[in-house]
Amino acid sequence: MNLAIFLYVNILLLFLVLLGVIFKFNTAIFIFIFIIMCLITLLLFVYVAYFIYSLIKENKNFVPYVPTPMKIVKEMIQMAGVKEGDNVYDMGCGDGRLVSKASLIKNTKCIGVEWKMDVFITAKIRNFFRRGKAIIKQGDMFKEDISNADVIFTYLLPRAMDRLEDKILKECKDSVVIVSHGFIFKNLKLQEEKHIGKITIRKYSK
Repeated sequence: MNLAIFLYVNILLLFLVLLGVIFKFNTAIFIFIFIIMCLITLLLFVYVAYFIYSLIKENKNFVPYVPTPMKIVKEMIQMAGVKEGDNVYDMGCGDGRLVSKASLIKNTKCIGVEWKMDVFITAKIRNFFRRGKAIIKQGDMFKEDISNADVIFTYLLPRAMDRLEDKILKECKDSVVIVSHGFIFKNLKLQEEKHIGKITIRKYSK
């Protein structure tokens, strides 16, 4: 998403350059636009380099950022049956849309954990402007203490799902509810499955 924003801004600046050629902007304006384009291009290179670094560092545990549609977010919260007083975790929360939405339910304690720094910042900003009450953390979700979780949401790739499943089985209480988007847990007990278009969400227990 952030990469797309940089690209769109650069395209807009190129459009301004073309307008400048047509309407004969003065030299100072051209220089200013050129400097801005150079800075944005530099940011693009930094972003790509950081993405490659993330991929190398995370290796097999790397999970790309793919946002869940808001329609699916609402369905997942409804399927989980999040209620007043619940401790809710979103493991790999992305831009925080799900955990922020769940935090609007009265007296819930909602925590989202996201490893990628740029996505984490996006989640913090989104949570602020949506008036969410979620706690957004930047860090390794596999090191997060989830022993008090009542509800866990997740949208991960299979290998990361396997690691999270082991963590849930070891740490969580028997009453915990887990709702996943996409891939399956192999050993948790499937309680409910719902197909929404091409998307599948599932509810599990220990």
